[in-house]
Amino acid sequence: MKKNFRSLITWTLLCAGLYLTSFYSYVLFHIVAESFSIVIAFSLFMIAWNTRHLTTNNYVLFLSIAFLFVGLIDFVHTLAYKGMGIFREFDANLPTQLWIIARYLQSLSLLVAPWFLDRKPNVRVVFGFYLSVTLLLLATVFSGTLFPDCFVDGQGLTLFKIVSEYVICLILLLSLALLLHRSEKFDPIILRLMVWSIVLTIVSELAFTFYISVYGLSNLIGHYFKIFAFYLVYRAIIVTGLENPYRLIFYDLQKNREELQTILDTSPTMIFYKDRENKFIRVNKALAKETGLSRKEVEGKTGFEIYPAQATTYWEDDKEIIASGKPKTGIVEPMETATGKKWVQTDKIPYRDKEGRIIGIIGFSVDITDRRRAEEALRASEQRYRELSINDDLTSLYNSRYFHNQLKMEMDRADRYGQPLTLLVLDLDDFKAFNDTYGHVEGDQVLSRLGQVVKRCLRQTDSAYRYGGEEFTILLPMTTSADGAVTAERIRMEFRDEIFSPAPGQDVHVTVSIGLGQYKPQEDMKAFVHRIDQLMYQGKKNGKDRVCSES
Repeated sequence: MKKNFRSLITWTLLCAGLYLTSFYSYVLFHIVAESFSIVIAFSLFMIAWNTRHLTTNNYVLFLSIAFLFVGLIDFVHTLAYKGMGIFREFDANLPTQLWIIARYLQSLSLLVAPWFLDRKPNVRVVFGFYLSVTLLLLATVFSGTLFPDCFVDGQGLTLFKIVSEYVICLILLLSLALLLHRSEKFDPIILRLMVWSIVLTIVSELAFTFYISVYGLSNLIGHYFKIFAFYLVYRAIIVTGLENPYRLIFYDLQKNREELQTILDTSPTMIFYKDRENKFIRVNKALAKETGLSRKEVEGKTGFEIYPAQATTYWEDDKEIIASGKPKTGIVEPMETATGKKWVQTDKIPYRDKEGRIIGIIGFSVDITDRRRAEEALRASEQRYRELSINDDLTSLYNSRYFHNQLKMEMDRADRYGQPLTLLVLDLDDFKAFNDTYGHVEGDQVLSRLGQVVKRCLRQTDSAYRYGGEEFTILLPMTTSADGAVTAERIRMEFRDEIFSPAPGQDVHVTVSIGLGQYKPQEDMKAFVHRIDQLMYQGKKNGKDRVCSES
């Protein structure tokens, strides 16, 4: 409050002092007033030009080049002012013409500048363009005939000059509308200062439509408002930029960072950035909450400090990603949190800088504790169900009811993905005679032993079923009939080598006949099973103890 009051006192004294100089010499007043805006224009250019490699604010960069040439024309305008005695062959019309071309250049530049908010100007092209336009305008004015008259001694302003001032005001109003339309691109303080600068420039231009003498009151008032307008530009770009550089140079970067953090913090997914030293660079609220710390307390600490129990495992994954440059997804791992142990599924990708160098990793973790518990409960329930409802107690193979369910699923998969599927149907040879001779207890031993042989010969992806009595079925997913024949032959040979001793001094061998065939796309389930079953019976008719497949 005190600072603002001191500023008000200072400005009041300066304005009063400047006003008093106009009584002593209006030319001196004019030199001081114009020098103020010229110095600001040149200073704006110097700062923006020397920080052009750092700034992302293309609006300011473009405007700084434009203001350099506006200031240059204003400088010539000051030298040409009535009473300076520098351009003796010209009258008061020359500085008025120079004033008009400077204001046209300034207003049109303010109108075009918002277009560069999202575009990087080619500074060499822009500089060359303004240099060419400025030289051309100065040449037309100093020609004495090519540029319209703006002031006539004894008569005052010409119609062209007055109309031009109103046109310039209209252009400034359009630039103000565009500036407000793109307000989200500006720091609020800088935006407010630039808006008021344009408003005061409009007031200044309106004042310059009334004077009759270049030493007149309206001319003096117009210069005061021009000083105020340029002072606001000075506050917006130079002072604000120097006192708090990020407002000008890094505003877009800071705004983007804040927007990114807001997005991160609204996500329920735990998100984190880590550097090559296992240190957290950035985390979102979801992850910080699970650690029991604030976001700021987590950032800057290593994984070993935050997760001492699991950090080694986490770090091994991180190092692998940093070394290979390849993402790693679907990592299911435990996490110690403030509320106890949880399970998370994590995806990690390389974190790269602008040059594409890997500087760390970015991770996304989703809490799957409830899902994992549900899956475990479901697996336990399924296991119990399979053991009450899908297993054959005698052979420990699946039963016929489960066979039909699995066969349907495997047929659908084969149709969807075009994968081969082979079915085996097995039947013990002369099993009724064996039962009649040695009894059902010994017969059950034969069935059980066949189940054991089948299990030994299958892959984990294969499945075997007791279809009924002494008949068995086997599903071989992603297997052709040729490969299935190899498995069938192995089962037949291994089971034939089994020795049964149903009575003292009696060793008996039992054989099996096997039919096999490959599933045909869109084939009916019953037709498929019947086709393979018939191949098994064909093997029995052809002498038993053999594998029979389609030729």
